[in-house]
Amino acid sequence: HDGNLLKVESLYYWYAMSYGPYREGKTGCSNQSSTSAGFRNDNKVSIYSSPDLMKWSKVASHILPDNRPVGIYFRPKVIYNAMTKKYILWINRMDWPSPYNYGHYLPATSDSPKGPFEIINSEVDMLEKRGIYCDFDIHIAKEEETENNNITAYMVYTVWKPKGLPNQLTHIRVEKLTSDYLSSTKEASAIFTPPSGKLHPGGADEAPSMFYRNGYYYIMFGHGCCFCKGGSGLNVFTATSPLGPYI
Repeated sequence: HDGNLLKVESLYYWYAMSYGPYREGKTGCSNQSSTSAGFRNDNKVSIYSSPDLMKWSKVASHILPDNRPVGIYFRPKVIYNAMTKKYILWINRMDWPSPYNYGHYLPATSDSPKGPFEIINSEVDMLEKRGIYCDFDIHIAKEEETENNNITAYMVYTVWKPKGLPNQLTHIRVEKLTSDYLSSTKEASAIFTPPSGKLHPGGADEAPSMFYRNGYYYIMFGHGCCFCKGGSGLNVFTATSPLGPYI
């Protein structure tokens, strides 16, 4: 579940959440107790590798550092920084056993795509920290590569049901990361939400993804459905610059 693919030389690495021997009920997140699959504090991040995207072998069963803060972890993303020559694991965290207080981001680094990963910062300071939940994706902008291998990275993330003022619905924002990909520059796009009438009734956007193709940056995300059995909708925004404006 969640996770991403990263190609290193001749191998593809797949990083994903592992929930253990547990079957979620048919009603998705109706069970949000500390013993349900998506809300436990002992979920793991596993690694698989493949030479062809068809035959997969398990590389590691648990790469989250043991000294991580207690919490509910999800949506791991591993990227590579060509300048620092580090593999960087970003992951979300919610408070445990009482989730939906505030969302957190944690980066950890390794010299190898197989880990082990060392925590660099247990609480990254993003431009917006008001969301009770945070989904994200990271885009390595190879289309902007310079002669010194300085490739910019951007994070697209959800500010879900933000607390405090100004009063806002859940929204999406794109933010530029620092050159080491370990924190935020606070340079960000304007906030954007689905067109009127297209927002999920609960006021939630989930699972954003960002990529570049033929001169356009694409942001795609669905409505919040939390392990729902009915699938999800899809919203698509485009821009000619990574920080927008998106339409």
